[in-house]
Amino acid sequence: MRNLWYNSNMTLNEIREHIEGLNFINEGDQVVLALSGGPDSACLFYALNQMRDKLGITINCVHVNHGLRGVESNADEDFVREICRQNNCPLTVVSADVASLAKVLKISTEETGRKVRYQAFYEETEKVFKETGKFPPILVAHNMDDQAETILFRIIRGTGVTGLRAMQKYEITSQGYEIIRPLLDISKRDILEALQSEGLTYCEDETNEMPIYARNKIRLDIIPAMESINPAFKEAVVRLGEIADEQYEFLEIKAYQCIEKLKRENKIILTQSITMVSTDELRPYHVVVQKRVFSQIIKRMGLFENISYKHLEALVALLKSENPSTGIDLPYGFKACRIYGEIGIFSNEIFSKKNLFEMYISTADKLPENIAEKCHVKVANSNEAVNSDEYTQNIHWQFENRYLHFIVFLSKEVFEQKYGKSKKPVLRYRQSGDYMILKDGGRKKIKNIFVDDKIPRILRNRIPLLAVGSEIIWIADLTGRSNGRLSGDFQIENPKAKNCGELDNAGWFRIDIFRD
Repeated sequence: MRNLWYNSNMTLNEIREHIEGLNFINEGDQVVLALSGGPDSACLFYALNQMRDKLGITINCVHVNHGLRGVESNADEDFVREICRQNNCPLTVVSADVASLAKVLKISTEETGRKVRYQAFYEETEKVFKETGKFPPILVAHNMDDQAETILFRIIRGTGVTGLRAMQKYEITSQGYEIIRPLLDISKRDILEALQSEGLTYCEDETNEMPIYARNKIRLDIIPAMESINPAFKEAVVRLGEIADEQYEFLEIKAYQCIEKLKRENKIILTQSITMVSTDELRPYHVVVQKRVFSQIIKRMGLFENISYKHLEALVALLKSENPSTGIDLPYGFKACRIYGEIGIFSNEIFSKKNLFEMYISTADKLPENIAEKCHVKVANSNEAVNSDEYTQNIHWQFENRYLHFIVFLSKEVFEQKYGKSKKPVLRYRQSGDYMILKDGGRKKIKNIFVDDKIPRILRNRIPLLAVGSEIIWIADLTGRSNGRLSGDFQIENPKAKNCGELDNAGWFRIDIFRD
């Protein structure tokens, strides 16, 4: 335990008032606190405890013992256990062999430690949710010095405006967890002064004073060198991050407005699996907005990590390309390609699952309730007329909500006359020799239909087909623009008896096809 003696200016009360002024924590809240025992997290712990009686909050502490410093790591754990016991705060301790895990993951011990910590925080929020029915925010004690170091670290690695923003006081992770950093405006010196003003103890990690990690080198070597030129260097770096944040927000709004305009004008199909966007509509925008649009699209599709400047540059190159069918790979199995006048972006789900779709055939006017619940599909009211327009609207509604649902009606009479009563159509992907009967009675290979319909090569083996043997009755349109292509021997109709206005169930197959 260590106290540093400074001329005290900042007090713990002032830090508590600062946290209260952020309005991130409300009366009666449950919070998860990352408590290492170091000065920053200890200061946040003590400040939150001052707030506890006033607001009636519950502080669920999480301490991760990384096992990197032997007896010192255990001493930190003992310290955290003791202050939690003294203040009657629930504590979860997680022990991990970070050094061994780093070798398995083939990443640095710093990054491995971070992954282990945040996984522990997420698990604690899940536990609190099960007990209370509400997800608590996760409080971490990053301070202004940490912010400056993070920005410098990203500059050294190479970053753009997004990276310069560094850490935010409030953010929601890609997994949906809330992260709050209430000390981000407070310097390390102020934190130490606040602890001294109350005579409060904390743990000191001696490895922080050793230039063994990149961040330590920045803190121990680079920042002091810069401060010899500008004593307010850290404040200047943080201010740069704030300026970058303002510009980022402006560009995000511009990109959002662009996407919404494209949606209103039906120039974009944006789903979690497939996005198709018009090149002619996107090309007039400034390249900075184009990159931000692509970034937002990719995030909406569920890809949050490892998108670099070079990936966005490659997407812009696709936009400008004269090649109508060129493509690129994106992280985690995502792909993008130019498809004549559009850019298509496809998620890893399209390529990773063996079977993307399921099919149910019935003669009823709607799916059984248990199937509808399982598939999360919105089945149209059976009393409403079913026509081509409604099919298209239904498909778009489902696709926008992550579920693609096709409804195909086939005349049982026509089907059984052609194939006999014992056969039923099968849902599968394309095979060699597949063909479709056209309206004029001729045959056309599925391969040639895909070429004529400008279906990108990377999707041709992932499009569901309704088949009897090698004959294809129906081809899905994964973009959701239409209800697909039907064989010339059949037609998509409203299967209502014209005389009585009731469904003639005996005369029709209803085939529901939806994403698994």
